[in-house]
Amino acid sequence: MKKEGLRSKLYNNDLDIRQRLFVLNVLITEIILGVDLIEVIFTDEVLIDKILLALAMVGIFIICLIAVKAHAIKFGGAFICTVVGLFFVPITFINGGGINGDAPLWFIYVILMISILLNGKTRVVFYILEMIVATGCYYISVRYPELIFENTRIMGIVFSYVSLIMISV
Repeated sequence: MKKEGLRSKLYNNDLDIRQRLFVLNVLITEIILGVDLIEVIFTDEVLIDKILLALAMVGIFIICLIAVKAHAIKFGGAFICTVVGLFFVPITFINGGGINGDAPLWFIYVILMISILLNGKTRVVFYILEMIVATGCYYISVRYPELIFENTRIMGIVFSYVSLIMISV
């Protein structure tokens, strides 16, 4: 999106509030994922994490463009919640230290995204799906801790702190 295009999407009172919130939420999500990608590039040795994070950023951006142009905000919101909540967060949980990493904050962010972007039965379905994913991740963490890549104590603190700052902003 061009700078004027983005500004017009955010400040145009003729547009539906849900569409403006969608664009704002995608912008914030892209910034958070970008910062997370920089963090992963410098701290993570696993190449697949870097690739998946970059693909998530590109995919979310493309879906945002398509959803805004086609006036398919509900589809775009559902797709973004699916990508972030059902794919990105579980991978982050397993590869990022489990409950000692940044994934618990990502679960909270996804619930916030669901609350903002979705409505009606779709929102309820995504709440339930996200709770199933969170429960599954925590179960794996307790039952099969060898599957969780453990960070060093310092890296766990860094990941958690950076995620807290990103999500708080």
